Amino acid sequence: MKDILWNSIILDEFIRLAVPTEFEVQIIRSRMADRSRAQQSYDFSRSLPRVDAAIKSIRQKYDAVQPYSAILPPRKKKP
Repeated sequence: MKDILWNSIILDEFIRLAVPTEFEVQIIRSRMADRSRAQQSYDFSRSLPRVDAAIKSIRQKYDAVQPYSAILPPRKKKP
């Protein structure tokens, strides 16, 4: 999830607009701490597909709210 450059300001705005689940916030915070998907799976006792589903949901929510924020930068798209 390196397509979004997370910091506390971006995270706070995302939480305000997208209302993510607690698990999604945990995923974002652990990515900010440079944890891998496998480490997240272990840390949160969730399967890797569940972590991947949460990451997909975060991206979808981010894309949905980003146009309505002056703070959230566009997500980096893969070429």
